[in-house]
Amino acid sequence: MTLIGLGGMGIFLLAAAHALEPAPLIAVDVEARRLERAAVLGASHLVQAGSEDVLQALRQLTDGEGPELVIEASGPASTPALALAEGQAQVRLS
Repeated sequence: MTLIGLGGMGIFLLAAAHALEPAPLIAVDVEARRLERAAVLGASHLVQAGSEDVLQALRQLTDGEGPELVIEASGPASTPALALAEGQAQVRLS
């Protein structure tokens, strides 16, 4: 599972997802402090958008397959396009 956007809603969704023990649980955000909080709350992998290629990082973390589920919680109009770019993932917008 990949969660994009770790503001109030995103961090809540990450904590709830962690309780279900998905593997991997990948957190994506532009802010390092939000990623640090995601690590404390159970994210297994962190991707800092803007500092690294998110699609490439997701491919590497999922052995080239891309995530099965992407939850988009960041808000910017371009982010759903990123989530959909992999083509195979289920996408949930919050």
